[in-house]
Amino acid sequence: MKKGLKIILILVLVIGVIAIIFSIGYLIEKVRQKEEFVIVQEGENYANKVKENYGNVSYTPNNNSDFEEDIFPKFSEEQIAKRTIDKVTMTLQEATLTKTGATFIITDKNEAPYGYGEDYGIQKKENGIWKNVPLINEFIVPAIGIIPNKEGKITFNVNWSKPYGELEKGTYRFVKNIDYLEEHYEIYAEFTIE
Repeated sequence: MKKGLKIILILVLVIGVIAIIFSIGYLIEKVRQKEEFVIVQEGENYANKVKENYGNVSYTPNNNSDFEEDIFPKFSEEQIAKRTIDKVTMTLQEATLTKTGATFIITDKNEAPYGYGEDYGIQKKENGIWKNVPLINEFIVPAIGIIPNKEGKITFNVNWSKPYGELEKGTYRFVKNIDYLEEHYEIYAEFTIE
């Protein structure tokens, strides 16, 4: 009887250890996925929270009615394969430019649009060469993906006063990176500070 009890006790212990290992692995994977990339497609509450916490970028979210389709759009491999950076533009919205910020509009005419983050850079043209404007303060942006609305547009309202300060006179460009798997692109919108 003692031998049978020991075997049962060992089996229960082994099963318990295996369950704990799988639970820990599951939790680690969930945390890793959350840190890597969070797809956000919420309304103004999220946009306001980002603005309060980070102060440098806000955007006009996609407010389509089919919530699940907005978060996880269903694109075929063929649609994704046809996607090209040539169908993406970024422009400065008229009458929004100041020395400390501006509003930029990305238009993505791809059937399966790219996802965009809140990160950005600013470059200044000096002697015909684009050079990164040095940061005066480090800034952190949340690792989220923003999907264009049904018209293929995203509006970014940017206040760069904290990371870059007030820009001097000159020709600049706002830089957005687009990364997808092994692909890396940059898009630009030029502007002049008088």
